Amino acid sequence: MTENSSGPESAEDKKQKLSRREFLKLSALGALGLALPEMPKLAGLGNSSGRENINYFYVWHTKESDLEGFDEALKKCDVFSPEWIEWTSDDEDYLNKVSKGFISYPQIESDYSNNGFLVGMLKNLWNTRRRVKIFDIPKEHPLVEEFYRIQNEKVVDYTKSFDSHLLGLISNFQEEATWMRAREDFILKEKSNYVAELEQKEPFKSGQKVNLLMVYGIAHTRMLHSEKNSQSEARTVDFRFPEAKSHYLHSLEALRRYYFAQDSNSLLKVSYPDKELLSNVVMESLLINWLYPPNAHFFKNTALAVEWFRGVVTTANKSKLNAKVLWEVQRKMRMGRNDLKDSELPSEVVKMMVDNLRELGVDEKYISGI
Repeated sequence: MTENSSGPESAEDKKQKLSRREFLKLSALGALGLALPEMPKLAGLGNSSGRENINYFYVWHTKESDLEGFDEALKKCDVFSPEWIEWTSDDEDYLNKVSKGFISYPQIESDYSNNGFLVGMLKNLWNTRRRVKIFDIPKEHPLVEEFYRIQNEKVVDYTKSFDSHLLGLISNFQEEATWMRAREDFILKEKSNYVAELEQKEPFKSGQKVNLLMVYGIAHTRMLHSEKNSQSEARTVDFRFPEAKSHYLHSLEALRRYYFAQDSNSLLKVSYPDKELLSNVVMESLLINWLYPPNAHFFKNTALAVEWFRGVVTTANKSKLNAKVLWEVQRKMRMGRNDLKDSELPSEVVKMMVDNLRELGVDEKYISGI
């Protein structure tokens, strides 16, 4: 099967095709005129004097096994701050009650029965007497509404041409990168202000450093880099990453490239996503519901599952049935049909993907349930 097997191009398709030069220009400058503002420097946000030891504990917050090492990190902190978008004061009160031992294990398991990661985190927190403070954006913050708007605009329309879909990805990633930076700016400022308040109370008023444990998803390393830029003898920054060679799904890698590349203050020199990476993002979106998370239970933790899935996506996209071919084949198949939603893949395409994975040597146990 070749790329031309999807049939002749329409006039609209030809309009939507991008040359490499056009693609890179749009990727760098922003599709449809979308421009990202320059970021303010993050170091020095808030009023803290900087007497703190910060430990960024990065996780794939999916299941309990992703928390390996968290119990030891918790023992060393004075304040524990988890990632918790759209939190309320009741959520923070609950966490502090767990820390004081006021909420039992059975109650924790009942309250969060569908979230193995959170149950594991709370069991480790139980009766440790650690202060819990959430710095993330609270429920009523405007960024929460913006978050849902961006997510709702991510619905995939399989009726579009492949290049037109790539244009949409560029716009979505840039917009989400802007949002992500605004969220992280907010978190760092809230953190800095809170530490400044603690420094006015004992034992920190007498000069003892605040030991702060920040547990966040692996996407948020920009905060770590920003904090490291302002390290001093009085202020240290450490971090821990999950065990895996490849930490990011292609979609997360693309998003991170946008918000690092647009950060004029970053010490990291990051290039914008190229067409190959975004093509991998498309292949990832075609395979993800069928292969991941359904196969995550085969792996010790989420990081290793992601590493495996990323490898499958990359290999599949180098095959004869790559993302563009699959995309255009399914697009041709749906012509004249009204039994498929715009965001639904034809079953024939799913079968083609499975057969291709078998040819590529993917273990049967991972695809037998599709």
